[in-house]
Amino acid sequence: MTKHRIWVFASAFGVLAAGAFVGSQAAEALKARPTAVAVVDMEKILSDLTEKVQIEADLKTRQQKYQQERMDKQKKLEQLKGDLEVLGQNTAKYKEAQESLEREAFEFQAWDQWQNAALAREYRLQGQALQNKVAAAVGKLAETDNYDVVLPKQQNVRIPAGNGQVYDQGIRVALWSKADLDITARVITIMNNEYVNKK
Repeated sequence: MTKHRIWVFASAFGVLAAGAFVGSQAAEALKARPTAVAVVDMEKILSDLTEKVQIEADLKTRQQKYQQERMDKQKKLEQLKGDLEVLGQNTAKYKEAQESLEREAFEFQAWDQWQNAALAREYRLQGQALQNKVAAAVGKLAETDNYDVVLPKQQNVRIPAGNGQVYDQGIRVALWSKADLDITARVITIMNNEYVNKK
């Protein structure tokens, strides 16, 4: 075998060996590392948070205020209707009272629709904001305790939206998990302590 052929063979062998080494290193890097997993019960967290109780109390107060204003406006409309009935139909006062009643009725309808929409939007926004806070708290705890993944235990989280409506937030579900992987109680405790300390 000539020196040239020996050199070519040696070079090819070296390239193959280097490729095999790099390939084995890449394969080693691609091997799955152990993954630390935890689970949380979002529904329980949202039901046991002190902040949620306060939010619901504030929204209930707002709902009651709206209902009282609504009753007052309806009474005013009924009074205007009563005033209209005692006036002669072909008088200037009757026409004036009729226009006033129509204007008040139109304004009441627009106000009522706006109040309903505003309340529903506030329920939804507060619910979403609270979910975001829970997600942040879960992420912080996962970072502290070195969890790689935190999964929800249930499929849907139901958020009250006011007026009897409920918004379902679809979430992927953990079909089964060991009890010691559940960090729900810890998240609740951390969030409640932080909320009380901020007040």
